[in-house]
Amino acid sequence: MASLDPVPSGPAGPDPSGERTPFTGPRLFGIIAAVLLVLAAALTVVGTFQPLFSGRVTALGQPGFELKLTGWGVDTDAPQQNGGVPLNGLPLVFAAALLLGAAGLCLLPALRRAAGLLTAVATAFLAGAGWVVAMQVLSWIDTFRSTEASAEAALQVDTTTSVGLGTWLFAGALVLAIAATVFALRAPSAGTVSVAEQATPRFGLPAPGVTTAPYPPNQAGAPAPQPRSEVPGEPDPAKPLE
Repeated sequence: MASLDPVPSGPAGPDPSGERTPFTGPRLFGIIAAVLLVLAAALTVVGTFQPLFSGRVTALGQPGFELKLTGWGVDTDAPQQNGGVPLNGLPLVFAAALLLGAAGLCLLPALRRAAGLLTAVATAFLAGAGWVVAMQVLSWIDTFRSTEASAEAALQVDTTTSVGLGTWLFAGALVLAIAATVFALRAPSAGTVSVAEQATPRFGLPAPGVTTAPYPPNQAGAPAPQPRSEVPGEPDPAKPLE
């Protein structure tokens, strides 16, 4: 007695109900990119309130002073405070806002292309702001060292400089943003389907150009042979030749 179980043909397809799991496969890239972007934005905002650079000047017989540079100004206990420094807090906060906006788009399958573009723009903006901060920190280090070299002949001056925690937080945020850009650009859009989905769609109709395995003989569900239409003047291959 022939079995009534149909023989599967072609590669296995997705769930016939049409439901897709967004937490598996390439669609996971969008979620990973969103998480990385949120972390990068948080590090950027926190870094603006941390010291970007710190230096201390001490002289023989003098109390000396300490200077700390942040994204919002200079904190120093020097007796005289002249001049100012560029404020890096506003462009860095704007970069963090772009990162958060890109994170929101990464969670929307229909806007994955726009999410990848905005992620790349936000990462580039953060890299530019970070470059300005790095150049400013290097300038302060050079200033402190030149002060020590020019004053050591007349007065014994000692300077100590260090890169602050805020600068390292910006560096970590930039690394996370670059990784998020890679994931965001690799995340498929809503109209992209896998090879298995192309071979066997949800309605069970094979895609064009995809061959399926034939039914074995005498198997239930196999298509019945169709009678061959006779054409006048053409011999029937089923009849022996006379």
